[in-house]
Amino acid sequence: MAVDNLRKAAISIATATVGDNSIVAAVAAQGTGSGAYTPPLRIHGIQFTVGGATNLTFKDGASTSLSGAEVYTGNGSSKVLQINEEPYYYCQPGNAFIINSSAAVSIMGTVYYRQG
Repeated sequence: MAVDNLRKAAISIATATVGDNSIVAAVAAQGTGSGAYTPPLRIHGIQFTVGGATNLTFKDGASTSLSGAEVYTGNGSSKVLQINEEPYYYCQPGNAFIINSSAAVSIMGTVYYRQG
């Protein structure tokens, strides 16, 4: 899969943010009338580094967890999921891809995704 077929979104979470952080916004309905539909989000790759100890949970919208809490032990802890043809995470139509952080630490990186 070519990287240029995917969209990229920056992960840029400030140190004062605890809780849900929308990384890829929910997609609005496409088209009009009976042909209207809302595409899902598919996360095909992600890489980031955290600025301190925290637990992160990846979510499909505000209420559905896609993972359990992952423990990051301190400054420089990171995660890399290389770009893959099959998505690592799938968000239902109309839902955002969210990272929930248990602590006020910075999180910086990139997510590679597809709409639809």
